[in-house]
Amino acid sequence: MSNPMVATWAPGDLIYTKTYGEWTAAFWTWLTGFQQASANSASCDLSQTDPNVFFLAGFLEKDGGPGDPGGINRTCISISNSKAILAAPINKLSTSIENPGLASIGQLRDKANLAINQVTSQLAVIDGTAVDLQRVYYNFMLELPTGPNFFGPNAVNTDAASDGYWLFIKKTDEGGLSIGSHTLQIIGTGIDHTANPKPFTSSVTYTLNIA
Repeated sequence: MSNPMVATWAPGDLIYTKTYGEWTAAFWTWLTGFQQASANSASCDLSQTDPNVFFLAGFLEKDGGPGDPGGINRTCISISNSKAILAAPINKLSTSIENPGLASIGQLRDKANLAINQVTSQLAVIDGTAVDLQRVYYNFMLELPTGPNFFGPNAVNTDAASDGYWLFIKKTDEGGLSIGSHTLQIIGTGIDHTANPKPFTSSVTYTLNIA
């Protein structure tokens, strides 16, 4: 059941001059700009330089094994009410760096799509009330910073495909979160599509302070 008190963006909307898919690419550019060792802490307050959107990561490999008791808790000390919030409850990024044997965007897309097709449930809850998620697919050129990044010390730009479920909350004055403290929980369950498939649950709870 949707939360009628929180306005969200939908696929097909033009959002601050970009499509929904282009914003998911901007999210991955933000996240992969960090080294893996610091990516879990990067999911909240680091390098949030976009003037319109604040990015929130979902469960990351460096957080531990999916389904760890209690999940992961993160606190965002201050999010400007002049920013929308793009959260990634459960998503898959496929790149040529990680998959050198996949020669085309179509193959990268299929790999990302296969992973998300194994998701059996996805949920976002704001202050105790469920909100709608949107499944969005997008292929793009992932631009990586010079020097150390998520994929190593000298990884360069790569073809990429993203698939998954997203939550894109509008700015406060557009009907988004009111000024003050809010709790956002994002949860995904499914089957790991590795060589030894097994069920998984990923859960992240955010405390969001809108200022």
